[in-house]
Amino acid sequence: MRSRLKKSPSLKARELPLPRSKRTDPAVPRIPTDPRTWPRSRHAFGWAARHFFARPQSPWSDDHVLVPEIVAACVVRELMLALDLRRFPHRRWADWLSRRAHALYRLDRRFRARMNGPHEREYCYTYLRHWLYIGLHKSGWRYADVLPPEMREGHPVTRQGIPAWKRWRLKLATE
Repeated sequence: MRSRLKKSPSLKARELPLPRSKRTDPAVPRIPTDPRTWPRSRHAFGWAARHFFARPQSPWSDDHVLVPEIVAACVVRELMLALDLRRFPHRRWADWLSRRAHALYRLDRRFRARMNGPHEREYCYTYLRHWLYIGLHKSGWRYADVLPPEMREGHPVTRQGIPAWKRWRLKLATE
């Protein structure tokens, strides 16, 4: 009688499903899917073969010092404070940012290395600010043109970063 090989905990963790997209998510940038479901042509050559893992890796561990849900909430909150917004779907955007970070941590080699590296907190804030900027622009948010262009590179949003000739739109939003 043959004994079955036992799966290691890391192999079991790889079989956990990736975070799923929701109907309220912005169209671009998408939450990545499992590479095993991609068409064969995407695996054959190019940057995808070097950029992504062939199968999902183990998820973000509980003993990791960085929690993407907290960073996502902070990034969305700093946007709300800088633009002085009272009504903003902050939970929706923070949830989307954290799901995207969890999915990329399991799939993207460079993102995983940076989140485990020496400057993980700065990288995480930079990535999440950039994704929020792109997501707000691509979703057609009505104040997207007010966001400072430095936010695209991951710099924090400040009230001074918004040009004076764009601030009049924010005054109308708060009244």
